[in-house]
Amino acid sequence: MDSLVSKLEREVGLTSEQARKTVDCVKNYLSENDLTPDWEEFFERKFEKIADKTKNTYNQVVDKTQTLGGKIHDLADKAGDVFEDLSDKTAKKVKDLRNKAADFISDKD
Repeated sequence: MDSLVSKLEREVGLTSEQARKTVDCVKNYLSENDLTPDWEEFFERKFEKIADKTKNTYNQVVDKTQTLGGKIHDLADKAGDVFEDLSDKTAKKVKDLRNKAADFISDKD
């Protein structure tokens, strides 16, 4: 309540006494007219909203991670294919070179 009184003093220009009487007047009016907020329900809704936002954020992170993981997997597969192809070509070149060297040595004899 003190922070509200201070706010009324600063922003509205009321004296401390005027601000306190204003807060008391509003508080009494709400109480007399059964307009007091159900704080338990208010905070429960707030917590539900926070929980929903947290869950949505978590789901977005999971989705992005899965998407990124899929892309990394695809890139790893492509890299594996490239290295396998390179390995096959290198093995063929080495075999060809070995055969040419053997032929060259045979021709010298």
